[in-house]
Amino acid sequence: MAFLSFLVTFLLSALTNSRQQEVQENQQIESLNVAQMAIESQLTELSLNGSVIKIRQDSTAIIISDHGKEILRLEAQN
Repeated sequence: MAFLSFLVTFLLSALTNSRQQEVQENQQIESLNVAQMAIESQLTELSLNGSVIKIRQDSTAIIISDHGKEILRLEAQN
């Protein structure tokens, strides 16, 4: 009986962790989709679907952030 309880607890824990990871990955995908829309629309800020995208550009890089957290940096190569 103890083994069965351990097994069920282990499986539920693994499923919960898997679901949390899937949610995080979907949020990252959504953020990148919104960033792509902002770039295509030539906007420096865009809020959509829970994402708050800001795009900063200087002579060496383009930095894309969501809620103040950097999600992508594109640097020019010489």
